[in-house]
Amino acid sequence: MKSFLIDLAKVLLRAALTETVRRGLPEIYKRLDAEVPVLLYNNAPASSVAGVVASAIADVSGKRATANQIAAVVGLYDPIRAAVRGLR
Repeated sequence: MKSFLIDLAKVLLRAALTETVRRGLPEIYKRLDAEVPVLLYNNAPASSVAGVVASAIADVSGKRATANQIAAVVGLYDPIRAAVRGLR
C-alpha cells in the first residue's frame, strides 16, 4: 500500500508542474546530479540546495521558480539514484 501511495504522490507532483518544467526535468536532474551530491557531502544548508533547484528550474523555464515548483522537483529528485548513476 505504501509503495502505491509513493507512486501516486510522484504522479501528482509531476502533474503539479507546468508543462515547460515537466519537459525540462531531465535537464534539471542532470544539473542536480552534478551539483547536489557535492552540496550534501559538504553539509550545505537546505537553502543552498533549494537555490540550485530554483536556478535549474529558472534556466529551463526562462522564468523565476516558484516555491511550489521547487518543492515538487525536490520531492521528485532522488539523490541516491543520482549517486548510483555517477558510479556507472
